[in-house]
Amino acid sequence: MGIPMLRAMYGDKSTTLLAQIIVLQSLIWYNLLLFLFELNATKAASEITPSPPQGTEMQEAPAGELGVQDRKEGSREEAQSRVVHKSKAMLIFLTVGKKLMANPNTHATILGLIWASIHFRWNIEFPAVIRESIAIVSGGGLGMAMFSLGLFMASRPSIIACGIRLAAVAMALKFMAGPALMAAASAAFGLKGESLRVAIVQAALPQGIVPFVFAKEYNVHPDVLSTGVIFGMLIALPIALVYYLILAV
Repeated sequence: MGIPMLRAMYGDKSTTLLAQIIVLQSLIWYNLLLFLFELNATKAASEITPSPPQGTEMQEAPAGELGVQDRKEGSREEAQSRVVHKSKAMLIFLTVGKKLMANPNTHATILGLIWASIHFRWNIEFPAVIRESIAIVSGGGLGMAMFSLGLFMASRPSIIACGIRLAAVAMALKFMAGPALMAAASAAFGLKGESLRVAIVQAALPQGIVPFVFAKEYNVHPDVLSTGVIFGMLIALPIALVYYLILAV
């Protein structure tokens, strides 16, 4: 939806910019999102808890010696607690790393980056049969994601699965806060003219379906994401046109 819209608004140059944004989003943001989801899931499933300090029998001792003993025990317990927390953190990150390396999205990202480097360095092209096969898999993946979204929405008692208030918040964040943050960041980096307008309009494009797929897989607010995807597609065109007209003034 975004590429045809931006081509109609700002020409072919804008579509090249949007394609680069999508690639960087897939390489960086989606993998960061996967890392955060895996980290959250691993922390929730972790059964490692710090062992309670073992009690010691109190023996009669002078007041001075008793104070020294309490300080020693406190220092020992603090050291043990730090070791336990450090071991727990290392185990969590190790588990997350293993899950990420087994995730197909990570493999696709690495292979895509390697192939892009080879292609632009030596101008090597895939045979047509491989190139078209990849296009079929890509289109089929998007179709299956939309089908999954449809099944999820059909299983809910209301089309606004997350409720009207959360839906309104999600739409406001996407179509108002998103372009505003993009405008501020673009201005900070010195973007001007048509590039600035393209950046703001692309920030007002509808929510992609990949975050919903991740949210459903990890069960992290899929209701909000599904509502954002559906209603985002319905209202994205008029909102993008409004931004286009405002920026053209």
